[in-house]
Amino acid sequence: MKAESRGKYPGMKLHLDGPECKDLLNWLKLHELAGAVGVNDTQKKFPKMFTTAVVKTLRNLLLEHPNMLEDRTEAEVQAALKKDQAKIHKQLGKMAVGGDWKEVE
Repeated sequence: MKAESRGKYPGMKLHLDGPECKDLLNWLKLHELAGAVGVNDTQKKFPKMFTTAVVKTLRNLLLEHPNMLEDRTEAEVQAALKKDQAKIHKQLGKMAVGGDWKEVE
């Protein structure tokens, strides 16, 4: 799980990796198949464990970026857009020479 403050809007971006997405989908599938009666202890605990991890991530990110939940100023939005533009330009340049665009920070 990776979280980051949003550049142009209040709030955070939450990125789940493949296994985390699969865990969520598996939980939903098992929960729907078993119904409330047949859900085992692990399946019952999963939503709380996952939510706790998300909330802790949010809290920690908020400590790093105290204004994360506030509207951005016009200057902050412009800076975020320019940063996005520069990154995209670098990624496209990397791809143009056969490089891995994912390596661009």
